[in-house]
Amino acid sequence: DPSTLHIPESWFRDNKVPPGQEQWWRFKAANFNSVLLFKMGKFYEMFEMDAYIGVDVLNLQLMKGDKPHAGFPEIRYHHMAEGLARAGHRVVVVEQTETPDMLKERNQQRKLAGQKADGVVRREKVAVLSKGTMVDAEMVASRPDASYIIAVAEAPA
Repeated sequence: DPSTLHIPESWFRDNKVPPGQEQWWRFKAANFNSVLLFKMGKFYEMFEMDAYIGVDVLNLQLMKGDKPHAGFPEIRYHHMAEGLARAGHRVVVVEQTETPDMLKERNQQRKLAGQKADGVVRREKVAVLSKGTMVDAEMVASRPDASYIIAVAEAPA
């Protein structure tokens, strides 16, 4: 299946992948044919191969570091997500569904239960965008002439 990537559990351990990057790789593995917009605080981050797409399509700059990484502030979300989708990319939006304070509280509960602490806030896939699925008002408003959608249903016999 070209939309997924199998990553052996041992790869995370053997390469000492930090918890945040492990979380990103797990989302990427399940959505390999998509560009991930990965929310971290007030920014959407793009890593590895997605960072290069951000550079090419959105004119972002790679950040310093040993891994490809680019990003933009959340205020630019509509513009950037629309740009990727209109360029033909399938965009998966991954949002934080837990604050650092909630993580701290959850880890206290895990400790009481004798479980290992989680090192990263929870995140979930909240949207999938493509040229044909942009329904966000701010995205459609920029080019309403190119935002038509049609549905065809067969009438019962």
